[in-house]
Amino acid sequence: MPRRKLEVRQLVPEISPYTLVALMGLVATLGVEPERLCEGMPFNSHDLTMGMLASNRQAWRMIRRAIRLTGRPDLGLELGQSQKLSDFGLTGVAIPVQRTFGEAAALAMLDQNQNGSLVTQHLVLNNKDGFAVLIGEPRILDASLQPFLVEEMFASALMVARALLGADFSVARIEFAYPPPAYVERYQALFACPMSFNCRQNRVFIDRRWLDATLPGASSVMAAELADLIKRRADAAAVPADIAKTVEALLIREDRVAFSITKTAQVLDLSVRTLRRRLEEAGTSFRELSDRARARVALELLNSQTLSVAAISQRLGFSDARAFRRAFKRWQGQVPGMLRHRAGTTR
Repeated sequence: MPRRKLEVRQLVPEISPYTLVALMGLVATLGVEPERLCEGMPFNSHDLTMGMLASNRQAWRMIRRAIRLTGRPDLGLELGQSQKLSDFGLTGVAIPVQRTFGEAAALAMLDQNQNGSLVTQHLVLNNKDGFAVLIGEPRILDASLQPFLVEEMFASALMVARALLGADFSVARIEFAYPPPAYVERYQALFACPMSFNCRQNRVFIDRRWLDATLPGASSVMAAELADLIKRRADAAAVPADIAKTVEALLIREDRVAFSITKTAQVLDLSVRTLRRRLEEAGTSFRELSDRARARVALELLNSQTLSVAAISQRLGFSDARAFRRAFKRWQGQVPGMLRHRAGTTR
């Protein structure tokens, strides 16, 4: 039987922690210890609060646990309704100062899509009925979690829109790509519009006049500065296309360069055996990628001239400076001291 192809995007630590942190806060109010959602993960609640990214598979596990432990199938709706602008980090600061609601929405979607939202969002403006259409495509493919993901996205989008435009903001209609849940009356109470289920896509129809509405907090100077920051951050958030690039991108960060194959597999939510096999199928090995990453970080640290060779060897995970010197000579054809001597510094 052919082996199922590994979907690399499910393994890449690319999910922003904002929603997961909010989820942990919500389950705490429902009597569940937040740390239980992180059991078996390579991170804890503090790590996520400090900005550590999760993979799709790790987020999937956390959400399933949250629903199971709380016994609340409507948890996505509850979470979305509780969201505030401040829960969205830099995005929550940037969008209130944009000139119009349409500009704010476009900027928010750019940032969310490129920096780890659980649902990819698209805004279609040329709808033939005269509506703007917000389309949500969950990144987690488990059908049982589609209601949670879509509820959270649509409910939080509604909360943000009302925070920007006031309580009068409303949507024209909504289409859901799954059957009506047992608690569908909560949908009606929140969205207060015609709704259809078992549709082709998850879509929210919005009167286009709302996109032209001027935001009360608009600031041209702040809007330009924050929009530029978000666009640069989005440009830097490209996801590697294959497992080898995923591992290498993970290891070239200085705080991860000394990761073992066991630790790397844990971060990617894989077994060591599976990771090793997939790398072999890609024509490489963990050692090759680890050496490449350590060589790159070593050059950066040596050129910075702020750490001794002994300190660098420790940071790169070597047992002692002599082992690092041997490895560096194998990588670069010269010892670290020679490189620094040529740069005018010996340590």
